[in-house]
Amino acid sequence: MAALLLMSCDGDGAGDVATAPSTTAATTSAPTTASPTTATSATATTTGSTTAGATAASTSTAAPTTVPPTTAAAPGVAQLGDGLVEAMSPDGSNVMVSRVIEGLSVPGCEGQPEPVLVLAPVAGGEAVAALPDNPEYNGTVTDLGSGRVALVAGCEEFLSGIVVTDQAPTGALSGATEVPSPSGQPIDAILDIGAADPAALVALAGRFGATGNETAVVRIDLATGVTTELLQTGEADFLFGVLADGTYALGDGVEVRVVHPITGQELSAYPGEFLAVSPDGTTLAVVGPGVVLVSPPAAPAPLLEPPAGEAPVIDAAWAPAGDRLAIVRRGVEDTLAVVDRAGTVIELDTARRIVRLAWSADGSTLAYTRLLEGTGGELGDFEVRAVRVPPATAG
Repeated sequence: MAALLLMSCDGDGAGDVATAPSTTAATTSAPTTASPTTATSATATTTGSTTAGATAASTSTAAPTTVPPTTAAAPGVAQLGDGLVEAMSPDGSNVMVSRVIEGLSVPGCEGQPEPVLVLAPVAGGEAVAALPDNPEYNGTVTDLGSGRVALVAGCEEFLSGIVVTDQAPTGALSGATEVPSPSGQPIDAILDIGAADPAALVALAGRFGATGNETAVVRIDLATGVTTELLQTGEADFLFGVLADGTYALGDGVEVRVVHPITGQELSAYPGEFLAVSPDGTTLAVVGPGVVLVSPPAAPAPLLEPPAGEAPVIDAAWAPAGDRLAIVRRGVEDTLAVVDRAGTVIELDTARRIVRLAWSADGSTLAYTRLLEGTGGELGDFEVRAVRVPPATAG
């Protein structure tokens, strides 16, 4: 999982993006007694950040819930307008996008317009609000299983709210319920989510104090808001995943460590900037500058190694079947590609910057956000696309 995206509002009417690797709709399992049984990788990468967008005040609006129609791009690629990718709908028909919409976005973080979650059809057409009855709710979309999702929202570095909703196959949300503010062992920020089910989130959380900051793995009860600390971690950690044997993967942007979930004992460590846990929890992808696959007890297996100093891999997201990774290579331009476990690479697109990757459940479509050329990083400067991914090679 990559860290969650931080949206900051600086008075210019749009959110600024800190850094960004990936988001994915794939779900992974984490069979451990300390954790819920489903991990999600709904993320985008920022160092030490919380979620995309912040929960706005509950303000009703009579504005329409549709946004301008999308336009077509090159064959096989759908251009879906501006905004940031949050996830794909369960049936793969829509991309869930955070987008500022005049007349529908309400004042939120530091008084700036809040992004609205919309459903942008992959096949083209008019995007609609994902949660029309409560457009003020937004945030990182985390799959809880059983047709439920959590929206985890933040303002600057701070957690501002968690909302649980029902989700239809098309991605449409309904029945929003606010989770009570975290209590018991309060937290200031959610840095990354490693596991989730309808009852709870297991996340890497941050606390900010006058004498310093600390991070810990916590369980957040979605019915009561009660937060239970499971393990204190390194101060610099901002990446988190849960493996099938219950161990935790933690990353600080320099090193990825696998630790015991109770004692915190370091079991293994690998140089790498990012991490991604496979959907079945058995394989850890250590990312940067290449990709190394770790599947204990087998020895680590290099998957990709770029030429020295050239096009390092800076993000990766597993396909739901666990047979391929979507990757982003950074050069003068970013290159979006998929790579199978044999190391075969298929390039899909290039752009100034590519962030926030999300797979469809059947692995046929990949949604992503492109930073448009010549722009400065505001929310409106991002373009959402979806591309059809060639089928995996048999065998």
